[in-house]
Amino acid sequence: MSLLGQYIIQPCLTTISDNVKSMNYTALKKIVGFILLGMVGIGVFAFIVAVFLEVPVLELVFGLSLKKYKSDILIIMIGSIMYGLETVVSYILISFRKTGIQALLFSIVSLVAVILSYNLVSSYGIRGASLTYIITMTALAIMFVAVLCIYMRKFKLEWSKIKEEKNEGFNNCSGL
Repeated sequence: MSLLGQYIIQPCLTTISDNVKSMNYTALKKIVGFILLGMVGIGVFAFIVAVFLEVPVLELVFGLSLKKYKSDILIIMIGSIMYGLETVVSYILISFRKTGIQALLFSIVSLVAVILSYNLVSSYGIRGASLTYIITMTALAIMFVAVLCIYMRKFKLEWSKIKEEKNEGFNNCSGL
């Protein structure tokens, strides 16, 4: 999912960056919304396909019976969808030049992942590993989306202020 997310976002990075530089909130909101909805839609589709085909295909590839691990494999699939979403949001945040907050969030989630994996893997084995993955990837995706929402809101406020100032300047000249 992360690789697919990169294929989706890479062609849009210049447009996103240009919209940030030119303070074009409307266009930025549209493209970011399109990308995020696309990732969610592809993720849902991929999960539905995985429910029916992932284990049989993996069994064919590896020549092992994986039926008892189906739920763990699906948990990992959901985690990979979350990771793909986080990756896309990370690229968008880079366009806003917000890398420091990303480093902080990665550090927090890394610490949580170490603690979770130590506890969950030692207690539940493979299930603990898959739960650690989905928890950390979901937490990371949620935090990144929250940060994106905050910066989009700030961007909108700045955009509104600039738009208002331009209109005010135009209105002051209308009496000439």
